[in-house]
Amino acid sequence: MKFLHISDLHIGSPLTTHLASKQVTERSHEIIETFERSVKFGIEHGVGAVLIAGDLFDTAKIGPRKLSRVREVIRSNKNIPFFYVSGNHEGDAFEATGATLENFYTFGDTFSYYDLGDVRIHGANKTAPGMFASLKIDHAKKNIVLLHGEWGDHSDAEGTIGLRELEGVGVDYLALGHYHSFDTREIRGGGIAVYSGTPEGRGFDEAGEKGVVLFDSINCKPRFYPMCKRTIHVIEVNTKGAKSEEEVIDRANEAIRGIPSSDLVQMIMVGELDTTISLGEEFFTSLYKSKFWYFDWKNKTRIDIRPDDLKHDRSIQGEFIRQVLSDETLSEEEKRDIIECGILAMKGEAWK
Repeated sequence: MKFLHISDLHIGSPLTTHLASKQVTERSHEIIETFERSVKFGIEHGVGAVLIAGDLFDTAKIGPRKLSRVREVIRSNKNIPFFYVSGNHEGDAFEATGATLENFYTFGDTFSYYDLGDVRIHGANKTAPGMFASLKIDHAKKNIVLLHGEWGDHSDAEGTIGLRELEGVGVDYLALGHYHSFDTREIRGGGIAVYSGTPEGRGFDEAGEKGVVLFDSINCKPRFYPMCKRTIHVIEVNTKGAKSEEEVIDRANEAIRGIPSSDLVQMIMVGELDTTISLGEEFFTSLYKSKFWYFDWKNKTRIDIRPDDLKHDRSIQGEFIRQVLSDETLSEEEKRDIIECGILAMKGEAWK
């Protein structure tokens, strides 16, 4: 039997990027659409069940329209069972949706299970030390465990899932939610732990391809499929050695080459920067804002201070730098900060 493993959609999230109100509304709809598209994708690939590993919602208080759309996805696929554990964000959001869905199966705070042919699906809404002692493994079946939390060696705190405690227990596939990127880890003695990751990134801390996982209970080998409507990119442009603003722009253009215009991009300038070069947020934002659905720019460069080059510099800037460098009461970090602040002030720019 094939399964769709999905988690951490965070439907109803206020979103973490600095989006305009129109974009927030658009992204909110897109996250639900990604859930709809993911389930459709799974069904087209012949899945017999859907595993939702928590944080389907971002909060326990979800608007009725969002809840209705999620319920409709489940209700309209009545031949496909959906198995769901709650995450650390949503509380009992789904239980508050009203009428029971016949093909929607939930779990309690301790382990319970459902048999689905030759597969047994275990789940629990909470994690705690010693929790795996209550697993009712059937070694004649494939055993799938559905949980939400942070993996580790031992279940020594609420929210921690101890993989070493599952060694040799007989768990074939541990379907996890909580981490927002696809990741896997083998369980010693057989089995595999898998984070499907979020299907749709919400902020620049969730960059890269996002999607869902399909696997077959025959071998329980996970396969990741990108599913996001828009990919989030965080790119660094190193300014070290650049001799002009034009050269910096050329490097920036090369860094964004091939990124679709429908995506979100954060460009971070890094490295040392010659004192003669100015980098302005307003300029770079105006240069790239129209090229992407959303664009963000950050300057993390440091001024390239070369004392030997300043020996014969008779400008105000050169004299200022020499005076700071010769002050023995300042640490090296304090000298650098003061020099950067002073040079930027001379250029009419604010110190970052």
